Amino acid sequence: MNIKKLFITFAFFAAPLLQLHAATNATIVVLKAPMFEKPDLKSRIIHYVSKSDKIYLPDSQLPAPPNEIDYVRGTGHYNFVFDESHSQPFYRTITRTGEEAYILKEHVKVIYADDRETLTPLSEYGRDKTDYRIPDPLPPEYPFWTPGRYRSVLSYNMGPARKENYPYPSFITQEEFATRKGVSLTLLKGVDFDPYDRFFYGMNFQAAKGNSQFVLENGTEFIEEFTYLSIGPYFSYDAFRLPRITITFAGGLTANYNSIAINGSNRFFGNEERTFKAWSFTPRMGSHIAWTEVYLKTDVLLGAELQGELPFTLRSSDSTTNRNLWNIDNDVYSYELGATFSIYIGLQTKI
Repeated sequence: MNIKKLFITFAFFAAPLLQLHAATNATIVVLKAPMFEKPDLKSRIIHYVSKSDKIYLPDSQLPAPPNEIDYVRGTGHYNFVFDESHSQPFYRTITRTGEEAYILKEHVKVIYADDRETLTPLSEYGRDKTDYRIPDPLPPEYPFWTPGRYRSVLSYNMGPARKENYPYPSFITQEEFATRKGVSLTLLKGVDFDPYDRFFYGMNFQAAKGNSQFVLENGTEFIEEFTYLSIGPYFSYDAFRLPRITITFAGGLTANYNSIAINGSNRFFGNEERTFKAWSFTPRMGSHIAWTEVYLKTDVLLGAELQGELPFTLRSSDSTTNRNLWNIDNDVYSYELGATFSIYIGLQTKI
């Protein structure tokens, strides 16, 4: 320690003890108060002081006592004006190692030991912004974070339909595919071997509907209405978590019951409706972002899912009475290998 630091240390510590009134006591009123190298919040923090610690402030920074004689106005007149201005938010002080430092006025209660004490009550400092401790009573799961071992997700999803159709006996001149829409329910449970509660597994249930329209070269019009129900195992992993936002990756494999009702009509051939059915399998992979605890233990989800389509063929058990509408030589509805996607919005609850 150099001579300058020794001198400063003496001035701030020894003088109050000797009652020279060169410095005034002050008490730290927050949990952890930083001491800055300069009177600037962006400057380097050189020391921390804790609640109830004592520091010393030069009297030159403090307002005059209210009962001090004001010789400017004349002998016998007293200065009852008390102005503890916060236009300069810092007090200049000294650390325990003798370094000059600056501390925020809001972190300090000056011990005036005169009438000024009644003008600066301790309660005016309000909530301690430096207190990071969890308030009592502590949560039942403290100190381990358990966001919920069980989850249920209900969502509404929509996406483009597959560009597939029945092998009609005539060339298609017009076609229109409507958006596929459906709902999904996922029930999940956290795995026991994951201490961070990020990995979940369970079951996924989905239902969706859609339709498409076709006009053939011979004037025949067809409307295809498809419905599918699916069920299968599902997995999710919380890859990124913040206090209010979670990003999750998920996937699974579902077995689907597909049903397509095809209604054909022609002014010469009449009309007829047949239903084609089959089972298929769909691998799924997706991701969503969750805004957590929007209401109680309920999250809001927004995500997207990619669905692979394995090849499968639908057949009808309905016999045809109008052979002119259908392709008798190839009377099946086939899906080739492909993929599609969905976007969804939903709610997630945790227990």
